[in-house]
Amino acid sequence: MKRSKVLGLLLGVIIGINTYSQRQKAPMYISAYAYLYIENNNQNTTIPMPENMWQNNIDYMSENLAPLGFDMICTDGWGEDIRNSDGFRIKHHSSWENEFSNWANYAEQKGVKLGLYENPLWINEYISATSGLYNPNENAMWFNWLQVGNVGAEDYLKRYIEYYASFGVDFLRVDFLSWYEDGIDKLESLTAEHGRDAADYQTALSWLNKYCDANDIQLSLVMPHLYNDGANERAYAPGSMIRVNEDACDGGWYRFSEIERGEVHPIWSKYHNAFDGLVYWSRFSGFDDSQKQMILDGDFIWLSSFDNDEEKKSVLSLNLMAGGAIALTEYDINDFQKSIHLLQNREIFELNNDGFVGKPLSNDPTNIQSQVWHGRMSDGDYVLALFNRENTAQARSFSFSSLEGNPASLYTRDLWERENIGLKSSINISLAAHACKVYRLSTEESELGNLGSIEPVQMIQNSQMYIGGSFNSWTPGTLQMEDVDGVWTVSGLSLEAGNYEMKFVNTSDWSGDDWGNSTGLSGSVTLSTGGLPNLSFSLSESGLYDIYFNDMQMEYNIIPQKATSLWKNQIKQIKLSPNPATEILNISGVEGIIKVSIYSLQGKKVLEKSGFAEAGSFCLNISDVLTGAYVAIVNDEQQNFYCDKVVIVE
Repeated sequence: MKRSKVLGLLLGVIIGINTYSQRQKAPMYISAYAYLYIENNNQNTTIPMPENMWQNNIDYMSENLAPLGFDMICTDGWGEDIRNSDGFRIKHHSSWENEFSNWANYAEQKGVKLGLYENPLWINEYISATSGLYNPNENAMWFNWLQVGNVGAEDYLKRYIEYYASFGVDFLRVDFLSWYEDGIDKLESLTAEHGRDAADYQTALSWLNKYCDANDIQLSLVMPHLYNDGANERAYAPGSMIRVNEDACDGGWYRFSEIERGEVHPIWSKYHNAFDGLVYWSRFSGFDDSQKQMILDGDFIWLSSFDNDEEKKSVLSLNLMAGGAIALTEYDINDFQKSIHLLQNREIFELNNDGFVGKPLSNDPTNIQSQVWHGRMSDGDYVLALFNRENTAQARSFSFSSLEGNPASLYTRDLWERENIGLKSSINISLAAHACKVYRLSTEESELGNLGSIEPVQMIQNSQMYIGGSFNSWTPGTLQMEDVDGVWTVSGLSLEAGNYEMKFVNTSDWSGDDWGNSTGLSGSVTLSTGGLPNLSFSLSESGLYDIYFNDMQMEYNIIPQKATSLWKNQIKQIKLSPNPATEILNISGVEGIIKVSIYSLQGKKVLEKSGFAEAGSFCLNISDVLTGAYVAIVNDEQQNFYCDKVVIVE
């Protein structure tokens, strides 16, 4: 446990604060993993992330992710072993001009902390100062390992960690621990049993834990066997992070939930996918060192590798429910942008800020009850999460009377939709494949009402924005957009019926970046600088059009100022009623799973909900939406759409 958190707990005991509020929280951070994985093709090579790209990531984090709670950036492997005369690794790669200490200082100036992927148990044979700390004749794969029985071993490890702490390293990700413990790997070609005594591993863990705690560094244990339910790790490094699954590799739902699903292994990792691992190891999750609890690490979350927002919500939600680390990774900044709208939901990430740790109804990953989780916030509110790992829609239900205290009914709020759904005694829903629901439950309606004031962070990424297209001779300087409440806007653009192409451009002369590569009147664009495809769309009617572009979410809308049949010709049978509406908007003439999005006339998304339309209709609760005129867009499973203006009144 980190020193500052220990002090907080002691103060809580002394002054009698509610123990619910005295919690740690798992780190939320960004890793360089995705870029390095792709460029090195997951091979044992050393192609680095360019240093200017590393700097750009820190700058991007400072402006866009640190305000959301993602306040640390961490290196990963595929680097070079560059050390000082004491044997401490000082730089990621020889192509980098700056050492870790320089980057720690730069990150601190930007309000970002530095984490390092580095194992102090690795000894460089070419450093004379550490020549007596390893056994050159030991049977070992890739690494020379610190021999804890050799003279000076503990002092070396102590000074190593103190060196990193001296320039502000906040997090140490220590890998290949199964190889240190006994050298056994799941692949015979990588197995090198060394025969050292088991006590050596226990000693190494205790030293790592002792000196990381003393220097306020969060210790992360990667690739541990976790024999006997993690007995060694829990006894000798309590409060550390433990990896509970195989590497994320190229990400996606398969690595998160399906790889060797339900299969148990005697060595690292006991379960291969993150869902199984988080379910099983939640038996020991938490922040209480005295109970030998650990912070769960489901490895990196590569959001852009998932197929849709429902899958992304599920992977984020499960890690949050487990009280685990949220370690995001993407190839580049543009991929982070694709999911920024999810990261801006402060209500869901309040679970991490609160130090929340939930538990599944079953720790057996093969039991359907392991897809139902619940726990309590520091203020006593309950949190309930229902997941669907399956490839088809599934029913999920939960009675609130089975919660602690046996409440008969509770005021209920959907945290992803940011929607109060009233006083409930139970939840009975149909979840789409790979989807989830997370609810906050309270005995007081006013408590949930206060959550509505926790607005998603709305920001723009660029300082200016233009449009260049076939309708203005591709001269963006003639059509500048205006920032209206965080959304780039052009109002009243006169366009004739016909086919068009365009791009959003952050300079007036094409000297910067541009975004396109999409089709239709509504959707998402991607970075298209360098000649990638344009945004193309067709208009069946002439008139005045408003164009909106959110450069954080990468979403755009081209909307006629006058309600018209232009938007209504794809799903003609849909009807929105009543209109004007007060609390409920009924969508009729739909089948299957649909998504309804409500936009302000400035193009800002104010509400979105997905669900299953029963008997040809779907009800949308709009009670939390302010009165005014909006645009409603309905999409079905085949991505057909319907759009119309909706007026919401008191």
